[in-house]
Amino acid sequence: GIKNFLANLEKLPPQETQSAEFLKGMLNLEIYGHLADVPNRKKEANQFLDQALQCFSKIVEKKENFEIRCKVENGKEAVFGNLALSQAYLGDIYYRKYLEDNDLTKRSQEEGLYKEAIQIENDTNRRCELKTILAIRKIVENLGNENSVKCWKTTRREDFRQKAADLLLEYLDKQGEPYSKYIDITCRLTTEKSQKKDYSPTSVMVITEDNLDDIINLDFNSLSIDKEEMATRPRIAAKKFRDTFIPFEVLFSKLADSLGLRKIERPDFAANFFMNEDKLSKFLPLDKKTIIETRSHWWL
Repeated sequence: GIKNFLANLEKLPPQETQSAEFLKGMLNLEIYGHLADVPNRKKEANQFLDQALQCFSKIVEKKENFEIRCKVENGKEAVFGNLALSQAYLGDIYYRKYLEDNDLTKRSQEEGLYKEAIQIENDTNRRCELKTILAIRKIVENLGNENSVKCWKTTRREDFRQKAADLLLEYLDKQGEPYSKYIDITCRLTTEKSQKKDYSPTSVMVITEDNLDDIINLDFNSLSIDKEEMATRPRIAAKKFRDTFIPFEVLFSKLADSLGLRKIERPDFAANFFMNEDKLSKFLPLDKKTIIETRSHWWL
């Protein structure tokens, strides 16, 4: 059935090529998601991931916008696919490959695609989705543990039974216990979103673009505390550092709530999200032992 569906997409007229490539890319990503963690099927899964990469690459190379709309609940229409979403899904594939082989070129490609997608996306909520993913990745890359905290633009676009989501957040704690949650991102809590928050297995997260922009536009090298100021004016130096972390703390709290983490579980998530001792030691004139002993008192 899947092969026939893909074959029929190939037969669509040229003007429908962008839409066909998007649908093929989404389908290949879905299949990859089902096979990636199945024992002895990783190689087969990667073939579907590479096919998705080819589909989204064709769309992005053309740089021609398009729109696929679908009917959702109450007869409303929603955008299922466009150029910005294609860039985001292609960025996710590069990010997966970066995590596998630590190729910084792929990380740079992913970030560039997301930034381009944010620039051309004119819908506030969809732009907020993309900014959230980019912000999470930038924080974890610079201050956390990329092997423990990951997020992806999900293919779960339809909103039947209120299960649609914008991103999938994955977290592996220090005991190796996996957590994952589908999250619906919104800039404003409407009545519909409020009902979804109460009854859906998908979490609803409200966050402003301003908070996300503070993270995306931040030069993380500027976080460093001046050793001389720390020695002569420690309270002022600590406050400067603390104030810089406020946008991270806001996002951390919202993600921890979405994961349903208890208070006792949050310090470990914080350490993996934005308080990794190895990463913090680059910015703080403290040894790693001191950081480990005191970090849980800073923000939690």
